[in-house]
Amino acid sequence: MRTLYRWRWVAMSVAALATTALIGGLSVRADATTAEKPVAPAGDAETLRFRLRSEPVEAPAPGTTTPLRIRLTNPHDDRVRIDALTGHVLTVSRPDCHPGTSDLTVGPHGGPPRLPFTLGPGETADAGTIPVFVPLAVSAACRTATYQFLIIGTGVRLPIPDSA
Repeated sequence: MRTLYRWRWVAMSVAALATTALIGGLSVRADATTAEKPVAPAGDAETLRFRLRSEPVEAPAPGTTTPLRIRLTNPHDDRVRIDALTGHVLTVSRPDCHPGTSDLTVGPHGGPPRLPFTLGPGETADAGTIPVFVPLAVSAACRTATYQFLIIGTGVRLPIPDSA
């Protein structure tokens, strides 16, 4: 019975890995979920903080790193410089899964583009990735969980220079 369970787990892991390779990673579309809040003026620029929620996603296969792709839209009439993007686990579908670093690790932002980068008014662009790593020793509860990720970003709203 234990052998059957192991083979089923291996088959599911291989299938999940193949699906991850086909999909090319997880993604977050920030233009649909941006909750933006001005923080403090910085000279002529206004500092912004925003939070983005991913759609619920199945955990990547154990032993793999999957990129969480980020796509941002600038809803302002001004340029926006994005200074930082970090990722965290927001929710987990299984109440018996309490993900720690032994179950899932969300890494630092990776480009391209490298931070900081600027978006023009109304511009939509890929904003790089944040790696999600699931170690081989992930707990059984977290192995079958569905996750929602939170991306926290900061930036500065830059006025468009007057054209003479």
